[in-house]
This record gives sequence, structure tokens and C-alpha cells, in this order.
Amino acid sequence: MHALSFAPTTVAGGMVFNGHATDPLIQVRDAATGLLITTLTLPATSDSGVAVSRKALFFGTGSSEQGAPVGVYAYTPLGVAPTP
Repeated sequence: MHALSFAPTTVAGGMVFNGHATDPLIQVRDAATGLLITTLTLPATSDSGVAVSRKALFFGTGSSEQGAPVGVYAYTPLGVAPTP
């Protein structure tokens, strides 16, 4: 498994989540095999780690080298904001 990253790697639910340092995406891989399951396309690179809560992923975009776009995002399987 390989990804250029400044962020910590997160393992949850049998998957590995990793923001990519040079491309605006998060890789989702199978934790047992390392095979790429999917990528989440982002508006900017993500130097932050991915936090997992229930069925949602939370992470930030942006870095000290790039001013915008920056933000905090939530992704769910249905593509909607999670409910508390």
C-alpha cells in the first residue's frame, strides 16, 4: 500500500483511509489486502487525518502551502451529512 501523505493513516471497519499529499483525494483501501476500494475526490489536498464516527468520515482539506480551498468535510455512504 502506498500513498504520499503528511497525515496519519486511519484504520476502521476493515478499511484504511489516507489523505494524499499531492493529489486532491482520499484513498480507501482494504485493510487485509491493501487493494484500493475507492478514492474520494476532494476540492484540495488533505493533510489532515480521517476521523471515523459511525458511518461517516470527517477530514479537513488545505495545507500551509495552499491558502484555499480549505474546510472540514463529512462523507457518508449516501452522500448526506450525518445526523447526531
